[in-house]
Amino acid sequence: MSLLSGLRIGTRLYVLCIVFLVALSLVAAIVLFNISKIKNESERLYDDYVSQLEMLAEINVTTGNLFLSYRNYYLEYPDQERMQVRLNDINNRTNFIMENLQDYLIFLRARHASREEIANVEGAIQKIQNEVLPANQHLIRLMQSEQLEEARLYIIGAEMRTLRSSLQDDLIAVIFQDCMDNSEIILQQTISDIDIAFRVIVVLVIVTFVLTLVFSTFLINSIVMPLKKLTVVSKEVAEGNLNVNLNR
Repeated sequence: MSLLSGLRIGTRLYVLCIVFLVALSLVAAIVLFNISKIKNESERLYDDYVSQLEMLAEINVTTGNLFLSYRNYYLEYPDQERMQVRLNDINNRTNFIMENLQDYLIFLRARHASREEIANVEGAIQKIQNEVLPANQHLIRLMQSEQLEEARLYIIGAEMRTLRSSLQDDLIAVIFQDCMDNSEIILQQTISDIDIAFRVIVVLVIVTFVLTLVFSTFLINSIVMPLKKLTVVSKEVAEGNLNVNLNR
């Protein structure tokens, strides 16, 4: 009976399949867990940094339009009405940049950004408050008194050129430095998450392969050994030995 009980091939093959499927299920579960982790981390990065990049993009676009309005302002001379339209554009866009920079500063402080990032934004805000807005007010007064030639000379003068260049440098420091820093953070974090997930998957595949190999070897031996014994017994019976011990 022990020989026959050792020949439970179907049951052992079934157990082998179960073990293999369980191992595959474990690997799949870990893979799905890591994919979910990467997805959640990507969403967190979006909330933290992509929204910040969107704010910077708005500032960048408005900055470009502002400097375009400065150029168009003196090109409209001596058409007072069109110069006034350009001056209104300058005022509106300056105020828009100011508001966005203030919102961005609040965002950075809430995210505990670096001192350099905060200092860049504060510097740009102070530049607008202390120099750009007063310069715009001076242009408004010149326009109100119909001093168009003085307004044109002021907008293209060395003082305004220096001011525009300085403001441009400050805004570039805010926009492009933060964009580069955030892009680098997002890239490094994503690469790190993918690398960890890849390492975990490789380890699990190796462990699964080893365990499957061990269990397969054990189950195959438990099947093959009884078959060898049966072969020996069959030969002895065929040779006329009817006193074979089936339990050996």
